Amino acid sequence: MAERVAVISAFGEESHLEGSAIIRLKIGTYETQHQFLLAEKLVAPAILSHDFLMTHGWSIDYAKNCLKQAQDAEVPLLVIAPSWEPKQKQEGAKHSERYFQASAVIENDDNLLDECAVIYELRRSRSPGYASDYCAVVEQFKELFTVKPGATKMVYRAIPTADSPPVRVPPRRLLAHFRHEVEAQLQTMLEHGIIQPSNSPWLAPAVFTRKKSGELRFCVDYRQLNKRTIKDAYPLPLPDEVQHRLGGATVLSTLDLNSRFWQLPIHPDDRHKTAFCQGPGFGLCEFCRMPFGLCGGPSSSFQRLMDTVLRGLPFAVVYLDDVLIFSENRGLYCVHLKQVFHRCQTAGLTLRGSMSVDPLKIAVVANWLNHSM
Repeated sequence: MAERVAVISAFGEESHLEGSAIIRLKIGTYETQHQFLLAEKLVAPAILSHDFLMTHGWSIDYAKNCLKQAQDAEVPLLVIAPSWEPKQKQEGAKHSERYFQASAVIENDDNLLDECAVIYELRRSRSPGYASDYCAVVEQFKELFTVKPGATKMVYRAIPTADSPPVRVPPRRLLAHFRHEVEAQLQTMLEHGIIQPSNSPWLAPAVFTRKKSGELRFCVDYRQLNKRTIKDAYPLPLPDEVQHRLGGATVLSTLDLNSRFWQLPIHPDDRHKTAFCQGPGFGLCEFCRMPFGLCGGPSSSFQRLMDTVLRGLPFAVVYLDDVLIFSENRGLYCVHLKQVFHRCQTAGLTLRGSMSVDPLKIAVVANWLNHSM
């Protein structure tokens, strides 16, 4: 191929063809070779097209969800639910971000971001990818999968500071060409009830991270507040304990909460302690929901909340905002899933529907488990 050819996938992503090659492959017990085009990135290791199916006598049986050949050979198909997360969301998870503030550049080895990051995730949620066996259960609780984060009324996040007087850290100057984007983020958080205007004597400065995509990530430097906060010693579950509880389970799945920590309200008496300012001239706001930068927030407060929500359900294990459901068979799993959904709904929590495990990775594990040792 003389030059790289740009192509657009069915999911709207651009890729480039870099040549072709004859590759041997195996479908079930059927082995053959075929000429493939080589692309720089795909949603799967290989994609079989119409010309391959015609050449080798395969067809798709949608009723049985399998590939079928004339000799009655059948190979089950994996249904892939592609993630529609924006590219900048994926890049934002990487650590190769550029940190800045108005008066100085925050160096890469600075620990500020580990302590003060506020996760800005009012992302679009969609119906989750799920096996057909569980369609009825998911449809029954489809209101759980929403854009707006839920807000539980079961517990509050307290910020005990004993007799410590309020601490005021002056805001940092925000460059003019960033103001519009910062104002838009704050407006969104105001509309969703995440923050509210404040008259607090406490003040923490906002800082921002610049992603490779150019998007700003909003953060608050709560280090001074954290130094004065009495720490919560609530423990996290141990990995060995989680593995032990799985026992003879054959059906497992995980649920992820939507905008996780923002679903835990801060106690009304402590909200003023979270007051922040994103820059001179912006005024003062405070959090109504738990920001990520508070000490003990993710590791203690949220774990306690989820343990309370799912207490008494031996088939569900919680680690922070991830819920693992495990059952001995599919019939029991539907019952268990319904109970977990009901508990989350009663607690006022919402789930993210845009994340799913790669079916190709599941297939590798399933095939390995079927081998005799």
